[in-house]
Amino acid sequence: MEKISNKKSHEMISNKKSHVVKEKYFIIPKKTTTLPTRVTADVSSYGLGGCLEQQHTDKEHSKKWKPVYFAYRSLNETERRYAQIEKEALAI
Repeated sequence: MEKISNKKSHEMISNKKSHVVKEKYFIIPKKTTTLPTRVTADVSSYGLGGCLEQQHTDKEHSKKWKPVYFAYRSLNETERRYAQIEKEALAI
């Protein structure tokens, strides 16, 4: 498997982010406790990211999770040495 540099990783994420933002993928969050809300997070050896989502019912009455906000960043040199479980906790 090809090792991806931090610079290339940032470029890939930025390209994906610009695509998501261009498509008006984000929703305006509803400030209500009746909608289920969740946080998803993922980490790699070099970075972490997370997404806040709310479940909405579309026109066909199917429930879909829609992103409200997402964030990502690279891990610093010290954080790269964390155990996997510690990295996942950091992402949340």
